Amino acid sequence: MEIGELILDKYRVLNKLGEGAFSVVFRACEEMLNRSVAIKALKKAEYPPDRMRSLLANEFQSMAKLAEHPNVVTIHTVEPGKDIYSAFIVMECLESSLDQPMKAGPMGLTETLNIGLDICRGLQEAHAQNILHRDIKPQNILLTTDKQAKIADFGIARILSDTTEYAKTRAGTPRYMAPEQTSGKYDYRVDLYATAVVLYQMVTGQFPFSGDDGEIEGIDKCPEVLRSFFQKALKLRREERYQNAEEMYDALDRIHKADQIRADMVLIPAGEFEMGSNDAADAIAHEQPVHTVYVDAFYMDQYEVTNAQYADFLTAKGKHAEADHTWLHIENARARIERVGGVYRATADYEDHPVMYVSWYGAMAYAQWAGKRLPTEAEWERAARGGLAGFKYPWGDTIESSQANYNGFIGGTTAVGEYPPNGYGLYDMCGNVWEWCLDEYDSYFYAISPSQNPLSGVPSVKWLLDNYTGFTSSRVLRGGSWITFALSVHVASRSGSSPAYASGFGGFRCVRAVR
Repeated sequence: MEIGELILDKYRVLNKLGEGAFSVVFRACEEMLNRSVAIKALKKAEYPPDRMRSLLANEFQSMAKLAEHPNVVTIHTVEPGKDIYSAFIVMECLESSLDQPMKAGPMGLTETLNIGLDICRGLQEAHAQNILHRDIKPQNILLTTDKQAKIADFGIARILSDTTEYAKTRAGTPRYMAPEQTSGKYDYRVDLYATAVVLYQMVTGQFPFSGDDGEIEGIDKCPEVLRSFFQKALKLRREERYQNAEEMYDALDRIHKADQIRADMVLIPAGEFEMGSNDAADAIAHEQPVHTVYVDAFYMDQYEVTNAQYADFLTAKGKHAEADHTWLHIENARARIERVGGVYRATADYEDHPVMYVSWYGAMAYAQWAGKRLPTEAEWERAARGGLAGFKYPWGDTIESSQANYNGFIGGTTAVGEYPPNGYGLYDMCGNVWEWCLDEYDSYFYAISPSQNPLSGVPSVKWLLDNYTGFTSSRVLRGGSWITFALSVHVASRSGSSPAYASGFGGFRCVRAVR
């Protein structure tokens, strides 16, 4: 087909989207409806003449059975082919496939979980119709503009008859194939194995195996909340893996819900701002000099991490300390988290209050578990200012008790979100609890701070995250607390303390990078 050609008197070919061994995919305009479509043109040369009819019938029947599922690419119609093509499959046009964002490096936990759940939904429907895909890979996962995943190319799918336990032919892409797939004797579980390989590649940027010893490589790069999932999903013996798409979906959904990974995060746009304060009356030396800083875009929790959220983390880990570091000083009654048996739970009526008596190590461990991290000091201040410039507080130069929890007016913490948000929709950036940041506290850092994405004390965020348990130098705290004076809750206010320090005035919130 030529670009600009009108085929079958109704499809104007616009450009080629891709090509595989069995087909070429074009983007076209269906002129009568003025809608964009993708046309999968099946190559005659790759379909043996004596099997042409059965192969094409198999492909079309597979697609027809799945045509209406939201996580399977919609097929509009099948048209007779011409010239070197045996048939044209006309489908919805989704020009982005999963392999494109994966080329930029590891993807975030949120995206990985959402796409994994979408794939599992599509496979549930396919397997219920006795259809295997047999070639799940990033190129066959298409993405809508809002990042919904849809499975494409059931072209090598085999419809299982009631009398056939296994598909009898070998098909697929080797790096995503389950061990049993090379033998030609396999079932639905090969699709689940391939899905796990795709998800592992998404979140780590690498394949799980380079040899055949069954040892997963680079598992330490994977968020802790997903490690047990992969250790089961990638077992060499299929009997030890997830046994159906529903089971795999449920496992991912539990992780998704437990971490609240999609909830309550706000996009902070990239840009410059003036960091620090030169206020003649209130500025302290370590808030000076004011300097222009650029930070990349990132997502930040709308709310400080709560007792209920932190209790879920402790329950998942089964402990509140690790090695030489105490995460939460649970022995202090004001910590508002108690342990009953092997379960941690927030004290009644304090579930939505910010966690306190948490060390920097404890904040870092939680963030890692949640697939997030602590903010840099620069990220924190940019977010706290809410898009405004030159003011002491997120809303202006004065503060009242109706705007934040500070100065001991309440006598303790309040539930997160009880005071008005700033311009970015973030709550309690002033008062309630001090918030841990990644940076080493250095009272002179502003004089030597880099102008882009500054971070004190270490060469990079990644290096810090990989080595944080060995740090002993003071860490930055920002935002003031329920007991501090107005001077200490303005947006430029800084403090620092030992990473082991924990008090009834300190907590944290998390961020994650924009992928």
